Amino acid sequence: MTIAEQLPIGWSKGLLGELLPISYGKALRSDMRVESGEVSVFGSNGVVGQHDSALTKGPSIIVGRKGGAGLVHFSSEPCWVIDTAYYTEADVALDLRLGAYWLRSLRLEAFDRSTAIPSLSRDDYSAIEIPFPPKKEQSRIVSKIDELFSDLDAGVAALERARANLKRYRAAVLKAAVEGRLTAAWRKAHPAAEPAGKLLARILAERRKKWEATQLARFAAQGKAPPKGWKDKYFEPAKPDTTNLPELPEGWCWASLSQVGFLDRGKSKHRPRNADFLFGGPYPFIQTGEIGKADTFIRSYRQTYSEAGLAQSRLWPSGTLCITIAANIAETAILTFESCFPDSIVGLLPAGELVSVRYVELYLRTMQAKLESLAPATAQKNINLDTLQQIAICLPPIAEQEKLVEEIDQRLSVAAKVVAEVKSGFLRSGRLRQSILKRAFEGKLVPQDPNDEPASVLLARIRAARAKQAAAPKPAGRRGRPAKVFCKKNIIKTNSYNILYLI
Repeated sequence: MTIAEQLPIGWSKGLLGELLPISYGKALRSDMRVESGEVSVFGSNGVVGQHDSALTKGPSIIVGRKGGAGLVHFSSEPCWVIDTAYYTEADVALDLRLGAYWLRSLRLEAFDRSTAIPSLSRDDYSAIEIPFPPKKEQSRIVSKIDELFSDLDAGVAALERARANLKRYRAAVLKAAVEGRLTAAWRKAHPAAEPAGKLLARILAERRKKWEATQLARFAAQGKAPPKGWKDKYFEPAKPDTTNLPELPEGWCWASLSQVGFLDRGKSKHRPRNADFLFGGPYPFIQTGEIGKADTFIRSYRQTYSEAGLAQSRLWPSGTLCITIAANIAETAILTFESCFPDSIVGLLPAGELVSVRYVELYLRTMQAKLESLAPATAQKNINLDTLQQIAICLPPIAEQEKLVEEIDQRLSVAAKVVAEVKSGFLRSGRLRQSILKRAFEGKLVPQDPNDEPASVLLARIRAARAKQAAAPKPAGRRGRPAKVFCKKNIIKTNSYNILYLI
C-alpha cells in the first residue's frame, strides 16, 4: 500500500527539505561564549552552554549533524546552534512542535553513512518523504498530543519521585543495619552471643592458618621443602584507626578490611579487547561495568579468557567479593563462578567461615561516598590498595552478621518489587507515547475537518514560492558557481504505521 493510499482526507505528502528545511549551525567556541547569558547554546547532544546573543529568531528545532547524529531537540526560545548541528525555524508548512514529534519518530540516526564519527547528511534528511495534515489540523493534533503527554509527564514525575524515595529507603536500611538498629531486639534476645572481640581473635588465627596452608601447597607444587623461618614472612594485617569513629553496639568491634580477609588486585596485562589471542576460552573475564550493574551477585559474563589469557592473569574462586577501585569507585558484587578480572578491581577472599562475605559487601555499600573521597583528585580517580586494606568496618558477632543479612534482604526484597513496578511504569509510559504518536500520524488522534484548507494547496503555494525564488538571479558563489539549490530526487519514503518514539 502506498503512502497516498493511506493518507487521511485533506492530507498530502512532501519532502522534509520542503516542509522543514534545515540550515547549518554556526561555530561558537567555548571561550567565545558568555556563560552568564540567557541564550542556550545547542550542539548535537543538546544544550552545551550559554551565550548573550542568539542565532535563531524564535522557536527552533535542532537536529544533530555530527556526533549525536539525528538527535532532535526543541527550543521554545531563540537560541544559538553550533556547527555540529542543523536547525530549522520554518513553520509555513509544518507546525514546528509537530515537526519535532515527527523527526523524533523517524529515527534519523538510522540515516548515518559515516565510517567514523556518526553524521547526518542534509541531502539524506531533505529527501525523506512524509505525510502531513492541513495546517489547522496540525494545531489540533499538537494540542491533543500536549494534553495526553502532560498526563504522561505527571505520571513519569511520580515514578521519578518513587524511584528517588526507593533509593533513600535502601540507603536508610543499610545505615540502620550497620548502626545495629535493625538487630537491637535480636541482641536483647541473645545476650550469650560471642562478642565480636573474641570473634576477631579467632578470625585472625584462622587467617594465619589459611595463609600457612596456601604457602605449604605452593611449596609442594614446586617440589620444595618449606625453607627455615618461612612462617616469619607472614604479615599481621594492620589494625584500623578508630580515631573519631562512632561508638558501637554492645558486643561489636572495629576491624580493618584486611583483618577479615585477603585483598589483592586483579591481574591482566592485556585485555581481551586488545589482544585477540587472549580472547575466547573457558575462563570468564569480568569488567568493572559488570560489577556496577550486578545486584549483589555476579551471575553472568560477556567475555572470556583463553589459556594464554589465564597465564597472564589470575582465576578467583566463587564467593570472591569484587570491589572496583577505578572509574566508578567502591561498587561491589560477589562472584558466583570462577573468574579473572583486571587490576581496576580488588578481590577480597574472606579469612574463613567466621566472616559473612554478604555482610561485608552490604557494609561497603554504605562506604561508597567515603571511599570516593579517599581517591586522589586526578584525571583517573582510583583507590590505593593499601588505603582499602586499612578501611575500618564494624564487626558484629557472626550470628548477628547473618541476622543482619536476613533482615536487609527481607526489606530490600520488598523494595525490589516496587523498583520492578516503577520500571514497568516507565515502559508503559513509553509504549503509550508511541501509541499516541502512531495514531497522530495516521490521522486518528483528532477528526478531520472538511472545511480545512487541504495540505496539498498549502504545499503547492510553498513550491511555487520556492520555484520563483530559485528562478531569481543568484549572487555568484565560489569560483563563479551559483549556490546549490535542493532538488527533489532520491526520495526516501517512510511508513506512517511504523513509528518509534524515544523518551
